[in-house]
Amino acid sequence: MVSASAAADAASRGALLLKIKLDHQHIVEKVAAIRAAAPEATLIIDANEAWHGLDLPSLFTALQAYDIAMIEQPLPAVQDSELLHFPHPIPLCADESCHTVADIAALRHRYEMINIKLDKCGGLTEALAMEAALPVATGAEYVDLDGPIWLAADSSPFLSYSQGRIWL
Repeated sequence: MVSASAAADAASRGALLLKIKLDHQHIVEKVAAIRAAAPEATLIIDANEAWHGLDLPSLFTALQAYDIAMIEQPLPAVQDSELLHFPHPIPLCADESCHTVADIAALRHRYEMINIKLDKCGGLTEALAMEAALPVATGAEYVDLDGPIWLAADSSPFLSYSQGRIWL
């Protein structure tokens, strides 16, 4: 999870986009603090299916004040049909709700975006069928390719991350 101090540090080092992982507690307060610490950064929120039981229409309305670019997987995949019942003032991105091309049709009107992960979708063949990762990253508005920075060692050639950008 990105704290306000971590957000300020990342922004001072040139980060242009911050992905905030949030559970169901103190959401608006945490986002307000992060926005104040990184006023120019693009903010995306990853709820990791943790927002079930919350008043999502009111929460989404409150979050609009902080210029959030998207919210990823607010509800558990088995409950995301609830997203059909109200407008999304902030675009929503499916993650755990989408594993293969076959899942996409059911997500229409629930989500505006899909996070495609090789380890969740069945490998490179399925990901390419879903137009995933680096081959289409240059045409995507948001790209979440930070996986290699969490590895102890990456394969070569590897991506380099600095100044809020991925360098090939």
